[in-house]
Amino acid sequence: MPDDAAPDNVKATRPPPRTLADKVNWLISTACPADRGPYSNAEVAALIRKATGEPVTGTTIRKAEMLTIIRAAGITPAKLRVLLGLSPEARQLIPGFVTAAARDQTRHRDAPGEPAP
Repeated sequence: MPDDAAPDNVKATRPPPRTLADKVNWLISTACPADRGPYSNAEVAALIRKATGEPVTGTTIRKAEMLTIIRAAGITPAKLRVLLGLSPEARQLIPGFVTAAARDQTRHRDAPGEPAP
């Protein structure tokens, strides 16, 4: 088996992306033993440590996932600095804004005869 081939008991449903973080996220979400669900972040970290000797943790894997989500959402480093510079009180308001926006979008999408925003 070539070094980059998947073991026989691992199934993949789509080709992997190009960046390292995207590849790790792809592996976590789609490449798993056929007889069970995806690996946990802790399992992925343990496999990486075993294969490479690198001191990777489940938290590191989760951070990579979060960075991928942030990039996909179009949040630039400048926007992120603004968010991080907010007071703790202001940051606590953000989930409410996101929830309200999602609820509003769902309401508009599901309303008969209304065009999508």
